[in-house]
Amino acid sequence: MKRILVAAVVLSALPVVAQAQSSLFAQNYQPTPGVYVGAQGGLNWLLNSNNYNMDLGYSVGGVVGYDFVGPRVELEGMFRSNNGRGTANFGNVFSNTSGRIEQLSAMINVLYDFLPGATITPYVGAGAGIAFADSGINGCSLCSTQFAYQGIVGVGWNIDQNFRVNLDARYYGTTNGGGLQYQNNNITAMLGVTTRSRTRWSATACRRRRSPSSARARRSFWCRLATACASRRTAASRSSSSKTNVQNRKAASFEAAFFVCTIRGRP
Repeated sequence: MKRILVAAVVLSALPVVAQAQSSLFAQNYQPTPGVYVGAQGGLNWLLNSNNYNMDLGYSVGGVVGYDFVGPRVELEGMFRSNNGRGTANFGNVFSNTSGRIEQLSAMINVLYDFLPGATITPYVGAGAGIAFADSGINGCSLCSTQFAYQGIVGVGWNIDQNFRVNLDARYYGTTNGGGLQYQNNNITAMLGVTTRSRTRWSATACRRRRSPSSARARRSFWCRLATACASRRTAASRSSSSKTNVQNRKAASFEAAFFVCTIRGRP
């Protein structure tokens, strides 16, 4: 009996789950190109190599990029730090020691969003750049310059058109010359948030500023103002005892209104 009830609950929940999945991956808005900035941080595993045993570390950094709607290009700065233990050479004498390895990198990443405009957007990417790394656990600080590269796979949550949360996994590595005492291979789990400007300048927006409708609105304003002035002058002229003066003032008022509408009311 319990199995029948469980099966009934599962079958009744399947349409709800399917509908939720379809709404998450459906296009909810029309994406537009634009600049974005963001901050990110996460956990970094510097893989053990040679005689180094590294602990779980952290990474933190920021990005600025441009979204082409699908393809994205970004400039990324990242700092990584890991504590560890190993054997160090002190004047031909090897001894166990502990310390920290830090790295600072500047990368250019190229990424691709598979479902731009959907609530959930999977993406992949790759990057290359330059890294400054410690030579070893007790080596000089950020003194070794290396070529850096990485591969990225992740998923983004578009909160709205301006804010996005990214969760991705990365393999990050560098060349091993320049006195490095370890193989620099890293696995990073990264959580980040990006935001983009609400203002989007385009040729269409500029044309709208000079559209005929706005010109007509300005002309209508001046016409209403001139008509009001003419009506006020006409009302004042009615108090005059001379009928001729009234007609002359009325004609002059409407001539002034026509002049303002045709000349001053132009866009």
